[in-house]
Amino acid sequence: MSYSPIGVLVFVCAVISAKWALDLGFSQARQLLWGIAGLVLGPIAMFLLYVQLVRKCQAERVPAEQW
Repeated sequence: MSYSPIGVLVFVCAVISAKWALDLGFSQARQLLWGIAGLVLGPIAMFLLYVQLVRKCQAERVPAEQW
């Protein structure tokens, strides 16, 4: 069985987006929506969530080594 590299990349973007939404404390419905956004938008959704994670860590004064 052969997998498309693009398909694998899209799946990874969706999983990472859903995981970061979980880390941000979003509800399960919003996590699902971010996972779908990761499937459709890929790196754009990941970038938006990454910015939110950085802002959350800065607000909580978490050292950069623990991100």
